[in-house]
Amino acid sequence: MRKIVSLSPSYSPVSITEIGADRMLLPSSLNIPGYDPFPVVFEWPADDRFAAKALPSSIDRIQANVLDRFRGSGVLGERAEDGKPTRSEKRFERSLFAHLVGYTCPNDSEPAIELVVDHVAHLFMLDNFFDEPTMMIRSGETLDPRMVTDALYQSLVNGLTGGGSDGGEIHPYVRALSELNQGIGARVNTKISGRAGGGEPFLFRYNEYLSAICAETKFRSSGIWRSPEGYATMRAKTSAVVDVLELIWLVNGISLEPKVRIDEEFTGMIHNCNRHVSYVNDLFSLANEIQEDTRENMVLVEYHWQVESTRDLGKAIQSTVTRVNQAVADFVILYNSYFSDPRNHQDTPQRKAIQYAIDLMIGNLEWSKETGRYRPE
Repeated sequence: MRKIVSLSPSYSPVSITEIGADRMLLPSSLNIPGYDPFPVVFEWPADDRFAAKALPSSIDRIQANVLDRFRGSGVLGERAEDGKPTRSEKRFERSLFAHLVGYTCPNDSEPAIELVVDHVAHLFMLDNFFDEPTMMIRSGETLDPRMVTDALYQSLVNGLTGGGSDGGEIHPYVRALSELNQGIGARVNTKISGRAGGGEPFLFRYNEYLSAICAETKFRSSGIWRSPEGYATMRAKTSAVVDVLELIWLVNGISLEPKVRIDEEFTGMIHNCNRHVSYVNDLFSLANEIQEDTRENMVLVEYHWQVESTRDLGKAIQSTVTRVNQAVADFVILYNSYFSDPRNHQDTPQRKAIQYAIDLMIGNLEWSKETGRYRPE
């Protein structure tokens, strides 16, 4: 244990916060030449309010249901004549998307969890599509990422509003994703029936996320390295954390007033949740992204901007871990300040909303240790 008095120049601490240490070894399966795995410390408050939750007992059933739905949609590819699962299907199954949502929403109903798992899995499949150059080719021409994201956004709108499917020619994989997306929107619509304008914040954040990954895909071809802070700015937009939280709040009937959504401390907590999840994912996906020679990873960005003659991957890893821990420390300071106001009592929507952000942060860390998504193939 160690005492942290203040780790943020922007906010004054309300009280001294005890931070516990989750000491772990970055996976030895990284298999990075010249890299010797070493213990890193992820810090987390030693407080029951921030304790990790157990997975719901229904999580295996939810995982199987989502796998069946995605398999049936065609986005996982056609099985061989011998019935063996495709590479995409095996990768999807071992990714354990249901576990990520289960850790985040441990007390939610099974249908609500399954709906969010469908959306999260859809986002990961879309990410795979943009990351795979051959998937973006159709009839010898490179697809315009904006055309892809426009189709997906419209499919969600159609589902939420009861609109029909869009006609016209479209990449078969994008059509399969769009049909899944429309089904997700229709289920959300049923869930929020009678709530006026309830889906607007979710739609806004989903469109914001689509626009960001569209811009990232176009930037990728430039071959330019962002600075660490430039990458941090970009990563805040290309992470789907806020989009997923909006969906969780929506399906659970958590309605936030406009003044809450613009409150500096409330939005600061959500920003730090986003930072935490993003950089934890960067750490666990490091081996794959070295192999794929990507530039969308904070460790690799930090490594690139070191003095060339003294570059040290271990230092870049530790610098990224420090960013993760800084996000926790800043979150706790904001949490203590915001909820010291009696108007933000235990039963307020904002209190319930922030609990999901807490569970997502620590749940994502737990999921990252378990998932096979980041396992080298």
